[in-house]
Order: sequence, then structure tokens, then C-alpha cells
Amino acid sequence: MFSEIWESSRYNVSTFSERFLGITPNPKQDEWFRGSPWAVESCFTAGNRAGKSFAESIEALHSALFQTRPSKYAHMTNIYNVVCLSLTMDMSMVVYGTAMTMALDSPLYRQFVIEDEIKGYPFPIIPICDGKKGKKGFR
Repeated sequence: MFSEIWESSRYNVSTFSERFLGITPNPKQDEWFRGSPWAVESCFTAGNRAGKSFAESIEALHSALFQTRPSKYAHMTNIYNVVCLSLTMDMSMVVYGTAMTMALDSPLYRQFVIEDEIKGYPFPIIPICDGKKGKKGFR
């Protein structure tokens, strides 16, 4: 059963959101998710209250778990970073806080979180592992 959830979520962020986190994305978030797993960088531009930060939190958790973007340093380290940039530190912390809440509230996702290594300052990180390659990070 878990392998089916894993495979169906690997390249579909909306499915990941629903099956891992129990969250159904809105239509605009779903549209953005359809292109994001294959992009090296992704940009979600929308008006106020469109759910951009919420969607970025979901996408970051997905990218960290499945390592969807290429890493030119993969041969040198087993750390995979997902970086979320915002215009202000406050907005970056909204994404980080939302992602941390989602990760810890989901029994399925929480099993990958290394809780005793979560840091909020100076560089926020939610360390996760997949049991095969060791630690990965969401910064």
C-alpha cells in the first residue's frame, strides 16, 4: 500500500498533497504543481490571498522528500537542500512555519522528519531522511 502511495506521489505534487498531507490544493495551486516537479526553479505569481505561501510549503516538502531537482553536488554529499526565497524574511518564515506544521501534523510525512535536528534560527531547517541516502534538508 505504501509503495503505491509513494509512486503515485513522486511526480504529482497534488497527489502528494492529498495522500501524504491530507490537503486538497485549490485549482490554481494544482495548475502550478503540475509543472513544478520538473523545474529547476519555479515561480508562482498570483494576487493576495491566493495561497502562494501555502502552495510553496507543500511543494518544498515534496521536493525535499523526492529530490525532484537535479543536484550537481549529489556525488559529494547526501544532503539535498530545498531553498525558498521571498522578498522578506517574514514571508520566508511563513513558508517555513507552514511547512513544519504540515510535516509534523502528517503521520505519513512525520516519519521522515528528524525532529531533534529541526532549527528555526539562524538558518531554518527541517531535516528529513528517506532511510536510504541519509539526511536531506529543507532550508
